[in-house]
Amino acid sequence: KAVEGPGPRLPDLYVLAVGVADYPGPLRLAYADQDAETFVTTLQTAGGALFRKTEVKLLTNQQATQREMLRGLSWLRREMTQQDICVFFFSGHGAKDEASRFYLVPVDGDPQELLATGLSDTQLKDALAAIPGRILVLLDACHAGAAGGDRRKAPSVLTDDLVRDLATDDYGVVVMCSSMG
Repeated sequence: KAVEGPGPRLPDLYVLAVGVADYPGPLRLAYADQDAETFVTTLQTAGGALFRKTEVKLLTNQQATQREMLRGLSWLRREMTQQDICVFFFSGHGAKDEASRFYLVPVDGDPQELLATGLSDTQLKDALAAIPGRILVLLDACHAGAAGGDRRKAPSVLTDDLVRDLATDDYGVVVMCSSMG
């Protein structure tokens, strides 16, 4: 556990980790849920000396619904201060709709109904923009676009667009992805 001494207060670390492997049918993934669990365990173990405290919301498989992901982002907005650090980790499917908008696919997401069931890049950007403090986003959605839709714009370009938007001064978010265009 971190020890507070004279000088500036150590930041708190807030982690929202989402891992979905238990998609229905052919969308099933092998390790996405385990990746999220391992990521959280690693941060909790290694972060003790760097952070005053570590708060975690881990959503795996059946817990990783669209509603719970949005609730997790709201939790970050409520709890964080300007001095804190946030990590949003997502391991699962990404997809795009007919208009080439990028979505993270929760466990209850339907690739044919992304607007109603996915977490859009716009929702994610808006939620992250409202969170005070420093933010790191880790996206392991290497299957972006695999669910079909308009193939004129490569899926990796959609992820690139999301990363470029989040990295601007308007958002100031550090983003790392498992695959890029």
